Amino acid sequence: MDQKSKKDFNLEDLDISSLDEDLHLDLERADHFLGHLTRLELERLIHQSGLMRSIKRAGYQDLELGVELLSPQDHRFWIQTVQGEKIYFIRLKARHYKMSGQLGARKLLSIDWVETRNIHSARAPGFPGQQKPGLGFAVMMAQKRMLAALVAAIHADGGVTVPEYFHDAIMFKNIFHFRFVNPVKAALFADLQDLMPAIRLRELSHAIHAGRVIDMVDNTVFQWSYGEMVLLNTEEDSQLVFDADFVRLVATNRVPGRFQYVS
Repeated sequence: MDQKSKKDFNLEDLDISSLDEDLHLDLERADHFLGHLTRLELERLIHQSGLMRSIKRAGYQDLELGVELLSPQDHRFWIQTVQGEKIYFIRLKARHYKMSGQLGARKLLSIDWVETRNIHSARAPGFPGQQKPGLGFAVMMAQKRMLAALVAAIHADGGVTVPEYFHDAIMFKNIFHFRFVNPVKAALFADLQDLMPAIRLRELSHAIHAGRVIDMVDNTVFQWSYGEMVLLNTEEDSQLVFDADFVRLVATNRVPGRFQYVS
């Protein structure tokens, strides 16, 4: 198993945590994927989303699907070659979370880890944390459809993730439309994006995680901190979380020109 796929985040250990997990996992049937799907149903959902087809178009043909339910908090599947080389991996769980604002508890699909690996590529990995380059935009869009189908299949109210890297947060924002729940983290994230497009995403992400971005507020090296990003299904739910108070707090914590890039 890929070492990265073993990575785990405990929301209780986050430096900025805005979501609390209910005590119970939402698994209606413990032997089903995320409590709802048989293996055949999961395989059908993956195919209908176009994920398998997009990976084949990236240059991979004879593919196999692997599924494991290691614990109620660790349901995973992967797509691999017949030689056993994993080129797509995702780890998920379904839980109820107590949301901020007026919303109360909502069932969310937690995306704990996802990785794509173009093992045929001779290029060096482009972003921090990568062992191989990714599989491209088409696979990313198919993954978006697959995750939306999973949310619907398990009757969830949306999704949650904790991006380990800056570029992961950008992907979840731009492709999946996730937002940071904590307004302080949202403000910091916006301040970092002020360095773009003068600095390309790949270069900026490397700089952030190599300690080459300075927070001019206190003249210290900026340290990327974990925080939850969510996407809610309905506009009504989104407005209750990202309400006028949230918008005001983000604006209050914004500091134009806060970060300096060190080449």
